Amino acid sequence: MIEFKDLLYEIDDVLSQSLCEDIIFRFNNDPDVEKGRTMGGYDPNTKLSYDLHLPKVIDRWRDIDQTLYESIGNNLKFYCNHLEKLYPISSDSIIGSNHVDWGYMIKSYSSHHGHYSWHQDEEHYE
Repeated sequence: MIEFKDLLYEIDDVLSQSLCEDIIFRFNNDPDVEKGRTMGGYDPNTKLSYDLHLPKVIDRWRDIDQTLYESIGNNLKFYCNHLEKLYPISSDSIIGSNHVDWGYMIKSYSSHHGHYSWHQDEEHYE
C-alpha cells in the first residue's frame, strides 16, 4: 500500500546557495512584499507570513522567475518518474499534459510568530 510519505520527493541542492541568498536579499528589500493573504483575504489566524507574487513584479524578478521555471520543469520530470514507479499510470495522468505556469509566490514566515494553518481556498457556488 502506498502511503502519503511515498508521494514526497526531495532533490537536494537543486538551487544553489548563492541563488537562495540572492532571492532572500531581494525579497527582504522588495517594496511589493505584503502580508500573506488567502483567497478570503488577510486572516492572521490562518496564515501569518509575508508574500511576494512574482508575476506582479516580473520586470524586477524575471531572471529568478526563469530560473525557477526551468528548475521546476526539469525536476518535475524526475518526480513523474518517481510516481510512475509507484503507480501503473503515465505522467500525463499524474500532472496532465496541458499544465500552465502561473508564476511563483515567495513567502517568509517568522520563526517565532509566522504560521500557516491548513485550509482550502475555494469558491462556493449555489
